[in-house]
Amino acid sequence: MIKQGRLDKPYKGVIDCTARTFANEGLYPFWRGNLANCLRYFPTQALNFAFKGTIKRALAVPKDASNAIKFGSNIASGGVAGSLSLCFVYSLDYARTRLANDAKSSWKGRSCHQAVQRFS
Repeated sequence: MIKQGRLDKPYKGVIDCTARTFANEGLYPFWRGNLANCLRYFPTQALNFAFKGTIKRALAVPKDASNAIKFGSNIASGGVAGSLSLCFVYSLDYARTRLANDAKSSWKGRSCHQAVQRFS
C-alpha cells in the first residue's frame, strides 16, 4: 500500500493499524466483505447446536458415569455434530470460496445472474 501511494507511513503494529483505519475510514472497513462469511457461519452453528443435543441424547450416558465417560461422550457428540453440519453447509463454503476467487480473476463486469448460472 505504501508503493501504491495509499499509505504515507508503515503501520507499527496491529493496534496502530486498527486505530488509523478507524480514524481515517470509520467502522465500515472492518466489516466489508463479511456478509458471505456471516451467511455461512450462522447456519453452521444452528445445525451444530441441533445435532449435538440429539446425539448426546442418543448416546444416553448415565448421570453416575465417570467424568472420563462424560467427557468422551461430549467430545464424540460435538465431533459428529460438526461433521453432520458440514455435510449441509459445505456447499456454502465452496460457493463462497469460488466467488471470492472468481471475483479476483475473471469476473470483472459480469452480472450476479451470470454468477448464479455458473454455479447451478
